[in-house]
Formats: sequence, structure tokens, C-alpha cells
Amino acid sequence: MAYQKGVLLLLAVTMNLTLLNFHLAFAQLEWDLAKLDLLRDCWYTIHNEPNGVLSPSPTCCKTIKREDMDGVCEHITPTDQETINARKLVDATMACGKSFKTTTKYCGKFKIPPTADNYDTFKAIRGRL
Repeated sequence: MAYQKGVLLLLAVTMNLTLLNFHLAFAQLEWDLAKLDLLRDCWYTIHNEPNGVLSPSPTCCKTIKREDMDGVCEHITPTDQETINARKLVDATMACGKSFKTTTKYCGKFKIPPTADNYDTFKAIRGRL
């Protein structure tokens, strides 16, 4: 009887760990899909090339407003930053009228200015968009 309980306990622990790993993998997939949507709809604004910043298109702004940009910024990896310019992503987010939570300090490696919750101040400081 004790053997059966031990096997059942081991099976239950294994199933819980499997489900936890599945949940974590699924959550990462959601962030990856959000980043792909941003790349698709905002490519000319956020791509990591040295040319100037283009204002975000209406389609880009729609995607930015739909996505959890704080979460996207927290999940930008060094590999993502080979394609996505985090500074341009912050600029595009501000240009679309969406602000970051005060608890979001970085977008990838880029430090979000504390004035980012006020786009007019942000724009004046940056003098970019």
C-alpha cells in the first residue's frame, strides 16, 4: 500500500512539473508572438538599422496599443535586439500615445526615461519624433 502511495505521489509531482514547464513554455510563446506582431506591423519604425526613425503607421499604433508593451519590453532578449531597436520601440510606443508603467525601467537594454509617462515632455527631451 505504501508503495502505491509513493508511486502515485511521484506521478502527481511529475505531472505538476510537466504542466508547469508547459505553462512557462506557452507564456514565452505568447511573448514571442507579440514581438513578431510588432516586427510585422512596425518594421520600418523599430528595426535595428542606423537610419532615422520613421513615425509609426496607424497599423503599428494599433498593434502597440493592443500589446502589453511593459511585458514585451521585459521579454526582449539580446538576440531580439539584433533585430529590434529597443529605443525606437520606446519612441514608437510614446508616439502612439501609450505610456509605460512607472515600474518598467528598461526595454531590453535601453533605460526608459522617467518622463516617459508624459509624451510631450518625453518628446521635448528627446527632440526626435
